[in-house]
Amino acid sequence: MLWPLTGAFRLISPDIPGQAGLSAEVPPDRDGGYGRWLLSMLDGLGIERCAMVGISFGGAVVLDAIRLAPLRVERASLIVPAGLEISLWRTLKATLRPWLSYRWHRDDPHFAALMKPLMAEPWPELCQFYQAVLSDLHPPVRVPPGPFSAAELRHFDGAVQLVLARHDLYFEPEALEAAAREALPKLSDILLLDDSHIPGRNSRRELHQRVLAFLADSGR
Repeated sequence: MLWPLTGAFRLISPDIPGQAGLSAEVPPDRDGGYGRWLLSMLDGLGIERCAMVGISFGGAVVLDAIRLAPLRVERASLIVPAGLEISLWRTLKATLRPWLSYRWHRDDPHFAALMKPLMAEPWPELCQFYQAVLSDLHPPVRVPPGPFSAAELRHFDGAVQLVLARHDLYFEPEALEAAAREALPKLSDILLLDDSHIPGRNSRRELHQRVLAFLADSGR
């Protein structure tokens, strides 16, 4: 998703524990467990403070770390982030029928129908991951930490970038923006992509430019 950042920054992309089918399937405690894991990882890498980019579930992990240790996050780019707002009905309405159909048929056409609300433009590598996870009928992600309130994030004074998607499967963009404005007073850059939760190639090019511009003042 953000590979072009490596041209300008040292990019560390950790494997969040608790994601089905990956390295550590036992999730941390939702009450601070993800934030403590991220801060512990920084300690192990000898990183005292850095900019962070959180995508979807990763946005909630970044916010959990900000809640626990706000001085360790220089600035935060939050891309269609969890951790601020919950739109369960929006997700259920888009996925319930395709999910039930996939559970019954478990074939490629029904898998494609299930993925369409998530990514309007197929991304083969991600599709392979989801198909491997869903082949055992496991949920592809855990419940993220949050939602976090303004009181919980009040000590964070770093700049924040928010990226929204007009056709997001999980979050209604206006509600997510309102929640971010309330909880994060240093919200300085908002980008609305005319795309899905997982953006297509054209949207990713726009996303790369904006994230690079936002991080330009954060050092290397």
